[in-house]
Amino acid sequence: MTDEDAIDRRRSAGAARPSVNATSTDAFGATRTSPYRGASACLVLEHDSELGHWQLVRQAAGPHLRAQVESYFGYMEGQPCYTRRRHVPSGDVVLIVNFGSPLLRIDPSTAAAPSEGRSMWIGGLRDRHMLSETTGPLHCLEVRFTPIGARRFLGLPMSQLTNGILDLEDHLGAVARRLTAQLYDAPSWEGRFAILDRFIGERLNASRPVPDGVAWAWRALHESNGCVAIGSLAGELGWSRKRMVAAFADQIGLTPKLLARILRFDRVVRELDHVDAVSWAAVADASGYFDQAHLIKDFRAFAGCTPREFLRHRLPELGSARVGG
Repeated sequence: MTDEDAIDRRRSAGAARPSVNATSTDAFGATRTSPYRGASACLVLEHDSELGHWQLVRQAAGPHLRAQVESYFGYMEGQPCYTRRRHVPSGDVVLIVNFGSPLLRIDPSTAAAPSEGRSMWIGGLRDRHMLSETTGPLHCLEVRFTPIGARRFLGLPMSQLTNGILDLEDHLGAVARRLTAQLYDAPSWEGRFAILDRFIGERLNASRPVPDGVAWAWRALHESNGCVAIGSLAGELGWSRKRMVAAFADQIGLTPKLLARILRFDRVVRELDHVDAVSWAAVADASGYFDQAHLIKDFRAFAGCTPREFLRHRLPELGSARVGG
């Protein structure tokens, strides 16, 4: 029996699920406050350290989009102190609008040459890390979709994007070029986010809704950080596991069990911001892992490194880590 099977059996039997809020302080050190500042809906983080100098602006999507769009991010950085970053899997489908220097995308699992992103692209859910390489100052915008929001926005089976990238000009043509120009010309991040609210809202209004069962199962997995038994979800829906896997492939892009693993892993990565030392055994227990070895196994699978290596090279608030240095 694998660690995942043991955990799934434990959850199905009704064992108590670890409480993230109740244990995060003990597992990750002292309670932390948000590094963002700002009294409005648009929050700003200014970072200045030996890692570099950057500004990160975050704003929630409009209330009518919250089930489809997690948030918007604006990012600016001068000449980076490092050129390569390690990007790990998460539960977000990320759309990038690049206003700055070209960004190279590298998949370490293949021998393919680095690819250069155009002005706008979107990446599907991944089950392995990827690398990016900067060529100069960074100036970009991110839309972090939920998988079901991306499915409606794109109108494509999400399995087509799994571990892949779609250039939006190839999919939307002149519409993508006009949107990029409008975003570039907007005088502020708030103005750019408002343009996205309108554009995304219009596309979603014209789209077909995601089946209720998939939307419900996604919320259950997302809100529990992957700590819910897949069998119990299928049972609640009255679906076979085969039907659930097929529905998730089309609407999400990953199997339910793999998505649960990634959401659990992503929760750990998010908690590592601004932490210098942690008890990895406590982190594993608090996050729903079978034990510390199970946590290390997932880091090697999803990040290509150990938890300690990722923590040592992490980039605060960016959800990524520098490569080398």
